[in-house]
Amino acid sequence: NLKYLFIMNRKYANSKAFLDISQLSSLNKLETLQLLSFPDSPRHTLNTTDLFNNAFSNLTKLEIVDAGSMLESCINSFLEVCPKLVHLNVKNNLLQQTQLENIRMCSNLEYLAVSNNYELGDAFLRLVSESCPKLKFIDFSNCWVTDGFVFALSGCREIESVVAEGRDFTGLYFHRIPTMFPKLSHFVVK
Repeated sequence: NLKYLFIMNRKYANSKAFLDISQLSSLNKLETLQLLSFPDSPRHTLNTTDLFNNAFSNLTKLEIVDAGSMLESCINSFLEVCPKLVHLNVKNNLLQQTQLENIRMCSNLEYLAVSNNYELGDAFLRLVSESCPKLKFIDFSNCWVTDGFVFALSGCREIESVVAEGRDFTGLYFHRIPTMFPKLSHFVVK
């Protein structure tokens, strides 16, 4: 009956602690899963139908931060089996767009934090825009994003907050922001 689970590796710097995600698949009532600082966990190649078997179908909030290769190999599986996902935080990982392709299945997503995933760029934002029309918050700080993000996110008309730090934007298309994102009330660019 567990609905919320937070696991943090407090000895991150000196530890070789790892987490086997497959051990969590029996928590079929889980609504929130937060995993922090497990960079040395083994890679997982998850067979979603056999292993998860609807284990995470109630998950609405997923945060896996500083997870290293563990997340790289299983995030698509998570996205595939979490149809109710509203909140996704995968910051401080080294994810590429191919590892997040199943974001297409996250049509209820409202919150997305992908900061410090340096290889994500405008193409990923277009995928998000096409797949997540309910998105209200996005943080893509320190991702490989250009001024073109204004157009890449054009399908996210509900967006209220954009955080885009760590890039040298020229501001070329910033004048289009008020018409493209009419609900935007918080815009951070540094």
